[in-house]
Amino acid sequence: MISWIRNLAGIATMLGLLGTVIGISVAFEEMKNAGTVSLEIFSEGIRLALNTTIQGLCVAIPSVLGFQYLKIILHKTEIELKSSIDNKNADTIKTWK
Repeated sequence: MISWIRNLAGIATMLGLLGTVIGISVAFEEMKNAGTVSLEIFSEGIRLALNTTIQGLCVAIPSVLGFQYLKIILHKTEIELKSSIDNKNADTIKTWK
């Protein structure tokens, strides 16, 4: 039911990592094509690559927190419902006696 939130967190993290790997690969490719090792080119590529990790974590962290919160709420609701059912059953048994 709420597992899609957990899945979103995992997918966002993986997409962020994928973007980072692609970005670093592009940075190396640009350095190769430029023919020189430039700190400016490389650092810009790394900066752009890390942006995808940041964005992935910005989605993943709230998703995990939201999932855990909803999981706790559902667990508490389940306990309350079971208690209510047990009380109704006890009342029904008393009525039969």
